[in-house]
Amino acid sequence: MGASVQSTSVDAEAMMKRGRIVWLKCRSCHEVDPGAPHKVGPNLHGMFDQPIASREGFTYSAAFEESDIIWTDETLDAFIERPTNYIRGTKMAFAGISKESDRTAVIAYLRKATQ
Repeated sequence: MGASVQSTSVDAEAMMKRGRIVWLKCRSCHEVDPGAPHKVGPNLHGMFDQPIASREGFTYSAAFEESDIIWTDETLDAFIERPTNYIRGTKMAFAGISKESDRTAVIAYLRKATQ
């Protein structure tokens, strides 16, 4: 049983490490630290379980403003796979993350980093 716990701990650590690496694609436009300023994209701190266009002080596209999407693991996964397909009319110029394991890793990282 101890090996299983060890393996799970190593897997979680590897997932977070991969998530931090994938996050490098995002951080030029987004911040995650509380109180950090918005960049080209909004600060993502506290984003989960919040409406998609809810960061105060950030000007969103009409497509985001008109959306009723709540940020969850599932909606974020669909969005970062191909943002322009998920929200038609977004101004976000990011092509997306096609590899499912990379999306899973960055979402796990963001879950922790944006708390």
